[in-house]
Amino acid sequence: SPKPPKEDNKNFRIKAGTGTIATEAPRGLLNHSYDVNKEGIIQRADVITPTAHNTNKIEDDVVKFTPKLTDMKDEEIELFFNMLVRSYDPCISCSAHAITIDLRRTK
Repeated sequence: SPKPPKEDNKNFRIKAGTGTIATEAPRGLLNHSYDVNKEGIIQRADVITPTAHNTNKIEDDVVKFTPKLTDMKDEEIELFFNMLVRSYDPCISCSAHAITIDLRRTK
């Protein structure tokens, strides 16, 4: 079981609360938020990664560019969307598994 930090500093007091921070990471904005109980034990943690921040923008760009690609070959469209998604620098596991293209043309 995790132990709260020792009180080496006389001014340091363990108390309940919430702490949130946003910082710039190599792939974009990274948010951390923690709720701590009166014993100093983390009760809830929430991490929002750069990939999560970018997901809506990726989807917006797919919708925006799709009508402009109708004259391209299917392979070119697939390559374009793979490049588009990867231009947002998703995490390794997301870039390897998140891209599935189901191309359907209508007349």
